[in-house]
Amino acid sequence: MGRASRKKKEAKTADESAPEVEPEVVVTDSVPAEDSGEAKPPGLRCALLMALVLAVVVGFLFRDSFDPDKLLFANDAPWGIVHHTLTKGTDGWGSWVDTQWVGNTAPAATPTFTTAFGIFCRWLGENGSVWFSNFYAPASLWVLGMCAWLFFRQLGCRGAVCMLGGLAAALNGDFFSYACWGLPTVGLSAGMTFLAMAAIVTMRPGWTWGLPVLAGLAIGQGVMEGYDVGAIFSLYAAAFGMFWVLNTRGLNGPALARGVGVVTLMAGFAGVMAWHGISSLKETEMEGVVVRELEPDVKWDQDTQWSLPVEESVGVAISGLHGYRMDTDMEPDADQKESDEGRPLGVYRGRVGQHPAVERTLKEQLVLAEKNAIEQKRSLENVGIEAGIATQRSVSQFTGWHHAGYGVYAGVLVLVVGLWGFCHSFRSGETAPFRPEERRLIWFCSALALVSLGLAWGRHGPFYELIHGLPFFNSIRNPVKFMHPFSLLVVVLFGLGLKGISRLYMEGAATRVRLAYGTLQDLVNPRGAAEARWLLASVVLLLAASGGWLFYTSSEEALIQELHPFVVHIPDLAKLGVNHPDFISDANLLAGQIAQHSFVQAGLALGMFFLSLAIVGWISLGRLDKAKGTIVIVVMALFLVWDLGRGGVPYQIYHSKEDKYRDNPIFKYLRTQPGRGPLPSVPGMNLDQNETKQVLDRVQLLPRGYDAQVINRILSMQQVESEKQQLLAQIRPVIENPTTPTQKQMAAQINRELQELQGRVLPMMRTNTISLKRVFYEEQANLRARGFSTLSLQFLDLMFRDQMHLNAQNSVNMLSSDYRAEWLQHGMRQHGIPSIDIVQEPRPRKIDQAFREAFTMPMPDRNATVDVQQSTLERINELFLRQCELTSVRYFLCVGANNGLNAMARQLFEGMGYRSGLNLYLDPAHKRFRHVGNYDKVLASTTGRPGGRLVPMWRIEELGNVAMVEFSGALPRAKLFADWRQGLDDNSTLQLLASQAFDPHQQVILAGDGLPEPEDPQRTQELGTVELVDYAIKRIEFKTPPTSISTVLLLNDRHHPHWKVYVNGKEQELLRANFLMRGVYLEPSENGHTVEFRFEPPSGTMYVSMGGGLIGLVIGLMGCMRRREDDSDLEDEPKDEEEPADDDVSKAEDEASD
Repeated sequence: MGRASRKKKEAKTADESAPEVEPEVVVTDSVPAEDSGEAKPPGLRCALLMALVLAVVVGFLFRDSFDPDKLLFANDAPWGIVHHTLTKGTDGWGSWVDTQWVGNTAPAATPTFTTAFGIFCRWLGENGSVWFSNFYAPASLWVLGMCAWLFFRQLGCRGAVCMLGGLAAALNGDFFSYACWGLPTVGLSAGMTFLAMAAIVTMRPGWTWGLPVLAGLAIGQGVMEGYDVGAIFSLYAAAFGMFWVLNTRGLNGPALARGVGVVTLMAGFAGVMAWHGISSLKETEMEGVVVRELEPDVKWDQDTQWSLPVEESVGVAISGLHGYRMDTDMEPDADQKESDEGRPLGVYRGRVGQHPAVERTLKEQLVLAEKNAIEQKRSLENVGIEAGIATQRSVSQFTGWHHAGYGVYAGVLVLVVGLWGFCHSFRSGETAPFRPEERRLIWFCSALALVSLGLAWGRHGPFYELIHGLPFFNSIRNPVKFMHPFSLLVVVLFGLGLKGISRLYMEGAATRVRLAYGTLQDLVNPRGAAEARWLLASVVLLLAASGGWLFYTSSEEALIQELHPFVVHIPDLAKLGVNHPDFISDANLLAGQIAQHSFVQAGLALGMFFLSLAIVGWISLGRLDKAKGTIVIVVMALFLVWDLGRGGVPYQIYHSKEDKYRDNPIFKYLRTQPGRGPLPSVPGMNLDQNETKQVLDRVQLLPRGYDAQVINRILSMQQVESEKQQLLAQIRPVIENPTTPTQKQMAAQINRELQELQGRVLPMMRTNTISLKRVFYEEQANLRARGFSTLSLQFLDLMFRDQMHLNAQNSVNMLSSDYRAEWLQHGMRQHGIPSIDIVQEPRPRKIDQAFREAFTMPMPDRNATVDVQQSTLERINELFLRQCELTSVRYFLCVGANNGLNAMARQLFEGMGYRSGLNLYLDPAHKRFRHVGNYDKVLASTTGRPGGRLVPMWRIEELGNVAMVEFSGALPRAKLFADWRQGLDDNSTLQLLASQAFDPHQQVILAGDGLPEPEDPQRTQELGTVELVDYAIKRIEFKTPPTSISTVLLLNDRHHPHWKVYVNGKEQELLRANFLMRGVYLEPSENGHTVEFRFEPPSGTMYVSMGGGLIGLVIGLMGCMRRREDDSDLEDEPKDEEEPADDDVSKAEDEASD
């Protein structure tokens, strides 16, 4: 032992270049002089390895995407829209939506990764849309990970650090969950920000202006991908650019001027790159839109609705503590098989997206419910349930209790390593793991991350209101979007922490150290080893986290009470109904299961916290040779993938393509009908094939205000109630005053039978609303076979008829839910079936709003006379039908018949349900409604044969509760007119269109006055029909019949100046017809005309973006390849006194990581 100590002392004395060692560190090794110097940047081999590893990891996590029968559900980019767009909307860069309202513009496609990926998927052919839906999200995360890898490479990190940093970025819970929600553009914007930062950190002394240009182009790409999210990232990139210049050149005048120049270059080229996207967004979302003037309090509530509650910030470290997404897949109950449908234990239960009115109302209802409970001297146990039900009813007009489809989980190991880097950034001296500029970068990113978190709190935080009134910030509705830069900065801090750990402890460090434990006094001595202080802090943090978990799990009863108002909103429970005898017990059970799920997630986080601290502690021992270092890297990579993957996968929802996009008889009928009235159709056509498609008539869900079923149901229920009283009048004497043995026996039998009906059969009928008829007939046959009395069977029949009337309204609710949540966004878009209804329209255009308002009027005053009310209602109906005429709304989905309809209602409506009721109520003068068919949602086999999987599906049912009716008064989609009127202003045009004297089938109204007068106005009805030749989203071709007079062709699609019209190949003036639609003037022709409408937005902005981007790319690359021979301005800059000499800094890295 003595000889070894003397040898070490002699070696230390002889090596004069060895750095001094602080007392707390024991030097165990030194790196030869030739090995010192910065590690060689990871090369092509490392990049290819990273690409492969990342592809394998992302592919594994999204492995279900390889199943062509499954679709990754995306709320903001559903497969139906993707399929329709890729197959029918591929012409040009402009975007047009043809399946909602009467058509409208959308932000144009931009030269980005998203567009390129869409083109690639279209090139794949028939299944291209499936590829896009299933692989767009994982592909975007792969791009994000590679961009982060490049950033860390340019920051000077070794290959292993770059790889781990790339994995942390690609699998970050924020970017991962948004990608699964249908917004991979968030991750792509973050990736472009990483690229911009990579260019910025490469700006070391000697580099010229080429790098800021490249950074600007990357920022521009991010803005085009993410729009407002990209704009937020651009602010952070600008701040990072300014900071980096000052960080590397010092805080002085020349450096400040240079920083301003760098930011200016970045902003300029970012604007050029994003010019096309910005211009399109301005035109479609800002110009000509209705700006609603809101009260300050109302605007504040609206703009801050999606704020991150402070307590939910813990989700950064604990995945799933408050659940995942609001539509999380069901998880099996403990006593269920894996294949059974379970309960939504992981459903999001937080407050993001909850309207402030809900919170205010809930607080009021909780106080009221507790007060009532105390006054009635009953238990307070179910106060939350009662308050939740009352709140749900009173705020139904607002967004629901919760609305979140994304998470903020950053990963426990990521946070621990980032925290290690922050704590050790305060170390100085020769053994410090960070250089001065790296220390300042850590502090800058930490401060910016805290600011981002505070902004994400929105209305829950202390200072968001201070910036809410500023330009740009006053247009952000979702403060939670500031979690995106927060997540990016956390990944940066993780990479910096890894860099410090690698430099200080891993193989190849200039000075390898090990922990000098000494005595217990060394651990608590403030002047003791930094590693010892970190160890002590780790133990304290672990104990605190354990105590927090114990405290949290001990508050189960309080958490269940807190969950009560939430669980009553979950469909799994709400379908029972608040009057169901099991409702309260089920609510308590479900709240307890969700609480247990939350406790488990907190426990898992605690365990991973311990493992993360153990990994960092093991590395800090400083005894890792090359082999052990490789093992540690692999362990950290696997840990990252498992931890972040576990937190991200619950946000994936895969649907069976067959089930989600199941065809139904309603779609089939609409697809095979003549297009827009007299237009020809292709019998038996299949819209999935690349044949010529017809243009379909528009569809609408009949507004609730025209629900004649209300009258229908009232009359039916009165009749059922009357029959029920008559039956009870027969039953009561038998069961109340039996005298003879036979009467007593009959009374006992009827009592038993009625108890069974009330206790078993009726609840079963109420909970099997989809298959009610099947349940009734099966029970009727069963009870009859068991010898049930005639009176009891009559009572069962009344119960069934009573429930059928309730089910009629349930079917309408089910139809409304399917129509708005599924068909409008998915099925109808897939098949190209247009609807006048709109999924979302946050910024309606003024011209559309004016058109709608011209055909609406307020309901009559209840205090008005009966005649006034009646005349007002009739006028409301007339305006509604006039709008349907002008917009080609031919088909309505509404309440149908049901076999509980009594004779009085049948006689009044001359048949079943709406087929005559609408004519009597809406169109008594013309009776233009025709019954098409009845439908209902029933449990049916997917195979069509017994034994198949039973799923709810829409089917033709003769007595179905939903009907489709045809309105023959709708204008065809394209029609020739011999009569037109021009020269009116817009207000006069709308008044004339809405007047009773105007006949939209006879005359068309044109804006402007440049056309000749009609030659023979009376011949409109004699003109032939228009033939549809070809249809695509942005190109429609018609063939008109021969005419001997001039005519105007009306196309009942929305007018827009970007649409052009060509008659026989020559461009003609596009007319604005009937205030909102398109038209073209046609000369007489013996052979008819070929008329083609094309959507051709100007290409100037696209040329600016693509040309400017290409020029910027060339300038940037040329600038990067040229170093200035001298950088005289650097000679005058002061050098940081803390900057160590190159030889004093750990520079030798392990090249094997390449």
